[in-house]
Amino acid sequence: MQIHSLGPASVGHWISLIQYPGYIENFDSYGLTIDQELSITHEKRYLSILLRGQEVKQGTVQLQEIRNDVNTCGAVTSNNVFGGI
Repeated sequence: MQIHSLGPASVGHWISLIQYPGYIENFDSYGLTIDQELSITHEKRYLSILLRGQEVKQGTVQLQEIRNDVNTCGAVTSNNVFGGI
């Protein structure tokens, strides 16, 4: 899933949601929760609303710096989905 900001500056960031029996894993290379991520991109909290009532396990390890000139989130997220971190 790629999240884009609605503001004047274009911001994009890849995260993954993986459904396992009994819970959903949210992986964010910044180590942020869904709501923290959405507050940075100024998106409406549609994803949080969709996941309400679900057990969501949050990854909390920051694997990438939050900087405009670092764009490795897609690669790190793909590795988590297909290879595991």
